[in-house]
Amino acid sequence: MKKTALRKALALLLCAALCAGLLPAAFADGTQYQLPAPALGGADYLNGGVLLSWNYVMGATAYGVFRRTDGGPWRGLAALTSLSYRDEAVEPGVTYSYTVCCLSGDGRSVLSPFDEQGLSVTIPGGRYTAQQLPTPVLVEAKNVSRGVQVSWEPVSGANKYGIFRRTGVGEPWRGLAQSLSASYTDEAVVPGVTYLYTVCCLSGDGQFFQSAYDESGISVTVGASVSEELRAPVLLEAKNVDRAVQVSWEPVSGAAQYGVFRSTEGGPWRGLAAVAETSYIDTGVEPDTNYSYTVCCLSADGSRILSRYDENGRSVRTSWLSEGGALVYVQPTDTSVQQMTYASFTARAAGAGLSYSWEMQAKDSAEWYTLPEIAWLIGGVNTDTLIIAAVLGLDGYSFRCRISDGQRAEYTKSVMLRVTP
Repeated sequence: MKKTALRKALALLLCAALCAGLLPAAFADGTQYQLPAPALGGADYLNGGVLLSWNYVMGATAYGVFRRTDGGPWRGLAALTSLSYRDEAVEPGVTYSYTVCCLSGDGRSVLSPFDEQGLSVTIPGGRYTAQQLPTPVLVEAKNVSRGVQVSWEPVSGANKYGIFRRTGVGEPWRGLAQSLSASYTDEAVVPGVTYLYTVCCLSGDGQFFQSAYDESGISVTVGASVSEELRAPVLLEAKNVDRAVQVSWEPVSGAAQYGVFRSTEGGPWRGLAAVAETSYIDTGVEPDTNYSYTVCCLSADGSRILSRYDENGRSVRTSWLSEGGALVYVQPTDTSVQQMTYASFTARAAGAGLSYSWEMQAKDSAEWYTLPEIAWLIGGVNTDTLIIAAVLGLDGYSFRCRISDGQRAEYTKSVMLRVTP
């Protein structure tokens, strides 16, 4: 019964893949590609950059991202293994198009065609609606305990404001955020660095400028008053506690309070808190994630940085278990997709040295069997995310994942795949 169900499921996948063209084929230009072109998911402007996403391609180990500007030639941006890419090197008012192809593992060989049309997005700025508003008058950019606060005079009739930042005269302005109020706190700053800020009025959907902006901007040096009058705090440790991370440091004579900063998975330092104590518990963390922490001395009002900070910080990988002591903390969910697309199921667990094994149960069977890896049809069978080609014959099939840390093993809950014509 078990082998019959497995053969039936695989036969359904193979037949549907052949009929739908999911397997390699010779394309119109005569090139024999090994893989199909990635289906582009979306290209959206968000917080100063363009987020591009695409669908998983069975058998692909790497992807190449390409961009062209205002209809110009395609130029390579990156080679990566993920299913998304964030392009921050964009300019206001410019239209960019993006496309993706499959690459070999070493990134040297193109294994698929690409969507020649691509997905396009126009960066807000340089385009004005019929309604012109006054240029926002910048008031100040000042150091606060969690970063830099920039403020401006409100503009009558403005629906939203766009905040832009650059790190020096001559550098391009880069979109930072959008705000409904007349102030914004930038937490992604580094002590000792000088930043310039400017602001414009935006349409309600954030897609169009409704005013000009102050081209000179307003500047501030983070920790402008850093005189090293106090020594940098000596970090003691960053450790796992109950569903949180505790970071501690030695007290510094003369320090009224301390600024705590965090970096996630090697990203930029971001302000967390200003505290008077010599330890801080960070509850806004996720299991199985790398965090680094550092600390500096602040003035009593939190507006001045009075010391340097340990640039390396103290690092920790969260290894505490999820609520209830369970190994699994992200369960897969029931999924409904259209025929001849790809369905995915994700499960995650806390701990090191984890192994994953996805299993499938047919509608007419009480038995579970381990899924094999089949290029273009079934992927990720030994990872936290299972990808499977959705065909009508799999409608109503169930899936689960066995996860082990070498000491114990758990099964995720059973979830169902629904496939619609």
